[in-house]
Amino acid sequence: MSSKLSAYNIFLHVALVALATLTLVLAAENRALKKPTPTPANGPDLGQSVGELAWSPLDTPETTTQLADAGKESLLFIFTTDCAACQATQPVWKTLHQTMGDSVNVIGISLSDADPTRTYRNTHSLPFPVGLPADTAAFMESFAVTGVPLTVRVGANGRVVGTWSGTLSEGQRSEIAATIG
Repeated sequence: MSSKLSAYNIFLHVALVALATLTLVLAAENRALKKPTPTPANGPDLGQSVGELAWSPLDTPETTTQLADAGKESLLFIFTTDCAACQATQPVWKTLHQTMGDSVNVIGISLSDADPTRTYRNTHSLPFPVGLPADTAAFMESFAVTGVPLTVRVGANGRVVGTWSGTLSEGQRSEIAATIG
């Protein structure tokens, strides 16, 4: 009987050690899962040079716009026509354009097709030039676009001085308007 009891005790000890080990492994995995996963930044890096924009303004031939324009900054509004956050941001973009007038190049870049973009521009009465990138994939890579809406501020030297991802708040609009010039 004592050999049966001894085997039973050994089995219980082995099972207890296995359960303790499994508990430690699961606790470590749980801690790893709770750590926030960094999300990729949306938009170009601050200081990145983006001196040239190859795009097709709606209703005009493809062109290249020099964003490195001595004395004049640029604001790029990158959007799609089916994005609710983009639609919510349109009034802020319009206000920025009206506030700054011609002191800054304001350009809307749609990642959608031309016909829906044309309809969108007309429906929202966008007062600034709107167009499509000449090569959407290259544009998205160059400007590190991972989501829309995206607002990119380019200094007169052609370098990125600010990016705002998502719907712009009134505070962000004021910040952008106050720092341009």
